[in-house]
Amino acid sequence: MAVSPLALIGARAVQGVGAAILAPSVLSILAATFAEGDDRSRALAWYSMVAGAGASLGLVLGGIFAGLLSWRIGFLINVPIGIVLWLLAGRVIPESTRQTAPLDLFGAITSTLGMVALVYGIVRSADHGWDDAGTLASLACAGLLLLAFIRYEATAKAPLLPLSLFRDATRSSAYVSRMLFIGPAVAFFYFGTQLMQDVLGYTPVQAGLGFLPMTVVTFMVALALPRITARTGSAPVLAVAFLAMAAGLFWLASAGPQASYWSDLALPMAVIGVGNGGALAPLTSFGVYRVPEKDHGAASGLVNVAHQLGGSIGLGIFVVVFAAAATPTSPTGSLPQQIGAVFYSASFLCAIGLVLTLLFIQPAERRARSALSSSTP
Repeated sequence: MAVSPLALIGARAVQGVGAAILAPSVLSILAATFAEGDDRSRALAWYSMVAGAGASLGLVLGGIFAGLLSWRIGFLINVPIGIVLWLLAGRVIPESTRQTAPLDLFGAITSTLGMVALVYGIVRSADHGWDDAGTLASLACAGLLLLAFIRYEATAKAPLLPLSLFRDATRSSAYVSRMLFIGPAVAFFYFGTQLMQDVLGYTPVQAGLGFLPMTVVTFMVALALPRITARTGSAPVLAVAFLAMAAGLFWLASAGPQASYWSDLALPMAVIGVGNGGALAPLTSFGVYRVPEKDHGAASGLVNVAHQLGGSIGLGIFVVVFAAAATPTSPTGSLPQQIGAVFYSASFLCAIGLVLTLLFIQPAERRARSALSSSTP
């Protein structure tokens, strides 16, 4: 119902409040319902399939709605779905055990303002440069606020973010790796749309349908994931997903004004679909790996924080890369090389995620599976 950009952004902020509550609640319920191991891995695989494939399908439907009907339908379609799920949740999902703890208001305020200042400073640098007073002031405020947040959380009786969650190298690597995956994924969606519409001249409908190869492969991989992880473990799947994501983005970076859809867009998108369908479930599973029951909610929230920050900070960084790659004499004519620079950078971040997986996540899972097999009669 928005009648202005301000109303649209304000409504998105309200939607963000709901997402901040909903996402960690879902993960916390899954972690509490399914014991760690194959059962939880299967449950998280289904959860991640819906998340990853839903985002991909949203691009296709969004393009169709915007081109044939109205962009407003893309928002409106969620309302009846949300109402049905709201009614079903109270009847189907059993109530969890309540825990009483004081609200960490100081932690909530400092962490939120700190992250907002960080993202704003990064995005502002694209237009004003890193030596701009506003950019430096925003980044300085972010540093001070986040430092105050961490110091307070270390001594708080009921911390919003128990710092003990970071003592496990596997979990910490999963949080960082999630950010390294989500940032490139958001860049692919955002700049991939610009590539098809602004460089190749596709209509919104054509651009929406253009994402179908990635969407279809995402569904296929996500559906097969429970069976694959049961045989190989989650870490090898995650490594392949990062490799596929890096390769697909690197391939897509070479697409220019004369690009052929099937060879220059569809095939690299299919490779990206392998990564998109295979990464989220293992990253979620390792994000709540060996977490005590009392910290399930906090760990689930941290998974969601890593997800949102990866998208926000990642897109902010890629906006800076996009602006830096522009040719001053021809800012519009340099659009293909700007998008290419973004995809090359995104591919590099996925390569870092692959390294973290191989160094910290895969050895831990290998030790856990070895210990399990040796203890089984």
